[in-house]
Amino acid sequence: TIDGTFISGGTIWLNWTPGYWNVQEITADKIYKITINTSGDIVPDPSIGYHIVRINASAPTMSDITQTFQLRVRAIDTQILYEAPEITPIGENETFSITLRDTYHSVNVYDTNNLSIQVNISSSYYNWVGNPTNQNYEIEIDTDYWSQAGTYPITIIVNWTGTNPANLYQNNSLILNLNVRNRVAELNYD
Repeated sequence: TIDGTFISGGTIWLNWTPGYWNVQEITADKIYKITINTSGDIVPDPSIGYHIVRINASAPTMSDITQTFQLRVRAIDTQILYEAPEITPIGENETFSITLRDTYHSVNVYDTNNLSIQVNISSSYYNWVGNPTNQNYEIEIDTDYWSQAGTYPITIIVNWTGTNPANLYQNNSLILNLNVRNRVAELNYD
């Protein structure tokens, strides 16, 4: 505007990935509506937390003007849901499922190519596979990792490793107890 008068026919440019933003002049409301698709740029490092966006506006017979603002774009919040592991005899494998949930869109995140799942025990004692039918991940833990029965807290870490875009989903972790019991023995006699 100039002295409160709307300037129609202006040209707006952003320092954002071309094709991931657009400008619509809404003359009736005397505004320019700018829409930014945040998948057009990677989520910034969490220590920075924002992008600096510059809007340049120009119109015939008017001087150009630039406005700068901070655009905060963050990873989509997630939650790890799990099926409680059963009590398992030592020497047996325990299998249970976890689901990574996108809490913003209320959908499961199922993408075995762009996720890593780690458990805080030696990697030779666990593995995980995706279950596309249920859109979850099955974790199998070899209880031979522990030398005796007991209740063992384990940490499961789920990280988004995708690059298009990077940091799309919040990394998350879960601590749960794995109950390992002694094997049941029978004494037979005649």
